[in-house]
Amino acid sequence: APLDGTNITATFGFAGRLSGSTGCNNYFATYYTNNQSIHIDKSALTKMACSNKTGIMKQEAAYVENLNSA
Repeated sequence: APLDGTNITATFGFAGRLSGSTGCNNYFATYYTNNQSIHIDKSALTKMACSNKTGIMKQEAAYVENLNSA
């Protein structure tokens, strides 16, 4: 579950565009599907400074790692 005060989102849009929030920064990537699998290209993130006191940056790193390994 996302940390309190954060919201993780993923919007799968048209033409293979993926965008969302990691709870701190926004990210953008491309994706494609093949039968019952999905491939997500490496994501690009904005560079906002977020407080790490509550683990937000650790949460972001874990989310992006998992997203990029899909």
